[in-house]
Amino acid sequence: MSRFNPSQFTLEALSIYCNYSGWEDFCNQQLYESSNLTSNETDWINLQRNTNKITSFTLDAIKGRAGIPYNKTIKRSFINDQLSALNASCSTGAIISAPIGYGKTIALCHWIEEQIELNESKAGNDIILFFSSSALVNAIYSGRDINDWVLGLLGYTNENDINALWDEKQRKNSKFYLVIDGFDPYNFKADNYFLLMRQINELFALYDDKPWMKIILSMRNDTWLNYKHEFVLNEGLMLYGLDNDSVNVPVLTQQEIKSFCKQFNPALNKKSYTNISTLFNSPMFFQLYYKKHKENFSIDDSDHSVMYDLVYSFYFGKMNSGANYTEKKLIINKIAEHISLDNENQGVSKLAIYYIVKKYNCTYQELLLSGILMEDNSTSVSNDYNVNIKFGNQHYASLAVAFAILNETGYVFDDKLIDIINQRFVLSASKITVLRWCLLHAIKTGQQNNLVHLTTYPLSPADKFQMVVFIGDVLAKTSSTKNNEDLLRHFEDEKNDVLFDYFFAPELFNKDYQETLKYLLKFNISDKKRILVYTALGILSALNLELDELYIYLVKLKSFSTIDTLYYAINPTHCLDAIYHYFKYGIAKKECMAGLTHLCFSPPSTEHELKHTAANDVLYILGMYTMFICNNPKKTLRFVNVIKSVYKSDESATASVSYSFFVKAILSDIYFRLGDHRMVTALYYTVSNLSARAGNTFSPFLQTILSCLKIKCLLAEDEPVLAEFNKLKAVAEVSGSKLSLLITLVALLKNEKSTAKNGDFYIQIYNDYKKLMYQHNINSGLYNSNYVLINK
Repeated sequence: MSRFNPSQFTLEALSIYCNYSGWEDFCNQQLYESSNLTSNETDWINLQRNTNKITSFTLDAIKGRAGIPYNKTIKRSFINDQLSALNASCSTGAIISAPIGYGKTIALCHWIEEQIELNESKAGNDIILFFSSSALVNAIYSGRDINDWVLGLLGYTNENDINALWDEKQRKNSKFYLVIDGFDPYNFKADNYFLLMRQINELFALYDDKPWMKIILSMRNDTWLNYKHEFVLNEGLMLYGLDNDSVNVPVLTQQEIKSFCKQFNPALNKKSYTNISTLFNSPMFFQLYYKKHKENFSIDDSDHSVMYDLVYSFYFGKMNSGANYTEKKLIINKIAEHISLDNENQGVSKLAIYYIVKKYNCTYQELLLSGILMEDNSTSVSNDYNVNIKFGNQHYASLAVAFAILNETGYVFDDKLIDIINQRFVLSASKITVLRWCLLHAIKTGQQNNLVHLTTYPLSPADKFQMVVFIGDVLAKTSSTKNNEDLLRHFEDEKNDVLFDYFFAPELFNKDYQETLKYLLKFNISDKKRILVYTALGILSALNLELDELYIYLVKLKSFSTIDTLYYAINPTHCLDAIYHYFKYGIAKKECMAGLTHLCFSPPSTEHELKHTAANDVLYILGMYTMFICNNPKKTLRFVNVIKSVYKSDESATASVSYSFFVKAILSDIYFRLGDHRMVTALYYTVSNLSARAGNTFSPFLQTILSCLKIKCLLAEDEPVLAEFNKLKAVAEVSGSKLSLLITLVALLKNEKSTAKNGDFYIQIYNDYKKLMYQHNINSGLYNSNYVLINK
């Protein structure tokens, strides 16, 4: 079996190792065993041996070109399910159909290896002939029928006796599997592919009533969509599990993702794979991620930008390979001009761009082969046959559209680019996706100074939250690569303060926002900016009721100079320290309360204190919420009104949607404690109107606060709150704002009217309250203090 002629010494050594006296003894034993076999057994064994050679060669070739080392790949359960169903049926063949990158070929290889192992252990005696469609090119050019070609491939001719295949006594209930991988038209001329399909159909017809013959074809789903009419008359073909998109290969399950990760790094000990299941449910993206992290594989880097980064790298690898870069760009840009990202199934008619496809047909075929493009043949109601050209998936489509727009601006991220995106995607859900691609390209190409143009882009709170998290991820990854010291110093220049401020806004507070803030600490920034970052991290810890984490950030904040801390009108260290001591020990620190009360009589007046920035928004809102600790609603109301009088007083002109939202939410809470039903209701509906202004696309944290406000409104109007409370629990789980949930639980427990009507509801909220208190070690006196509620 060796590829070279071994020496006599090697043969002797191997024979002795295998318990023979020598090479001659081994040969004699083989001859003796062969002489004891019947002629029928010899035929079947010879046939099995010949197929094994071809199958092994095919397996070796596939393993050699696999993107992930084959020994790191995993077995897939779907292939066993499909082929078990094939064996249990009377069908002759089966179709395995999925887009490129779904793992069809590797899954087949694992299944074939399992069958070979069964044969070697004498648990099975099947014959498996496995080759890729490229091998069929030889059959086409030889001019032979595929049935004759396969027999010739196995060492038989028409004159040979092939009873071993047809005689049941020789087969002994075994099966012959003919497996053809990648049965797609890209390796053939159109006429040759149709000829090959006719010959495959003849094979189905020839073995239609032979249950021992099984023919398995794997192909892309677009191949099946375009050519299934060629097989539709063949009743011996099993179409197991094909969905509307003609796909019967499922994406990776969480368990399979876990197995994959363990293959790459056995030391991984991640408790849940839910968050990354949507990122890595395709084996192709797993392969791309592995190539980037093969030296030290870890899924800790699998954040919000990872999919964009992987697709970007893959796309450019395919586009820049070969000598036809310009032609590829022309074809892609022309197709991008015609497609709609909001309609996945819409492509461009091949007839509309036929002139460019015909002119650069070789390049076009290369794009089809790479999977970036695909063709979809269809017949309309009026029997008009049409060929649509589409992108292989939505990622490629949105990236191509983004680059077509960048092409118009010379690949520069500027106001002109933003204006074009605004005009073309006014009401489109794809606007943010296209903008992300443009931002990624700008950062990859060193245009970080141009990111300031993003601050003029109008975004809803939900969209801004996603965008900030995305930019933080990309900046951190890019800055961690070689030769990016300039990027790490980006925020040293005061000209970039506008972009730095963009990373701060009260609507951004969400558990995913925490990583973005930590990324900012990697940059060379001043102490004043570091105070803002640690303040935001401390607020997040308080919202998540992570008091130990909050204490760590307090230590960081207290290490800064007092002068830097006093630079801000609201001292963030004092506020967070008061919040920590209140929830940890039930203590209202007088130093903080005195400082906030002082602002009521000496309001902020300096330029930097009154400058309309997101950082100031966060600090003033932090101060307003901290005032609740004093348990004096009137005092808190006075503080809020003083701040409103000097900072963003004309809300319609200067206040952002999110800042107005929080101010009104705080006022609603104050009036709720004062028992003013009318103001609570009025403020809730005002906040609801703000939600409408934002296109009903609030960020997770804003949705949590809005749900809390609605519960207060329902309590004030003596309406049932169970449904809204369950909604609050759901949105709080997404945002991570357990503090909002805890305060609402206290409000409900103290409202006798609400709980007296429904004993089960009271038990539920009481258990939820005790659970939160126990899990986060909150001071038990919270229930007995701080909340003067409506009880009548």
